[in-house]
Amino acid sequence: MRRLYTMQELRSLGVTRSALRWAVRKGRLTRVEDGIYGEGPADPTPDDRGRAAMLATGALPAEGLRPSCSAWMGSSPEGSS
Repeated sequence: MRRLYTMQELRSLGVTRSALRWAVRKGRLTRVEDGIYGEGPADPTPDDRGRAAMLATGALPAEGLRPSCSAWMGSSPEGSS
């Protein structure tokens, strides 16, 4: 099951808009729903979209961020990757 992140979770991590755009461009994250992003480059599945809709409306609690989320971010967008 794909890990989903809310904008609030990403911001609490210090992910800027620039870093988010970079992560999407590099395939580290994929926009699933407005304000909800999924880990990895794969197109969202129907299950991803359903869970994202529930996260967006508050019907499903946010999952919390993993300490290893830097793995999908790699280098910063300002870095040399």
